[in-house]
Amino acid sequence: MIIDTNKQVNIFILKKPKIVSISFSNFYNVVAARKTIDNIKEEFDYGIKFILSGYALKNDKNLYKEIGGDIYVESLKDIFSIGKDVIMK
Repeated sequence: MIIDTNKQVNIFILKKPKIVSISFSNFYNVVAARKTIDNIKEEFDYGIKFILSGYALKNDKNLYKEIGGDIYVESLKDIFSIGKDVIMK
């Protein structure tokens, strides 16, 4: 997982996203994903929702919560089933 921290900070300052989606396939990237989520929550504490997906999360349905995610999506169907009420809470 490669993250350009300067670009990440600029995006959050300029756009103030309500939702951030992170997907990773390799289980070894779980640590990097957790660190990324923690950093974003620490720097931009305004209730961002984290949608997580990827093969690395497939075998443990609670792992997304353990690393700071709010919603886990496994398929395109899951994405479409996310209602505005869930995202905007």
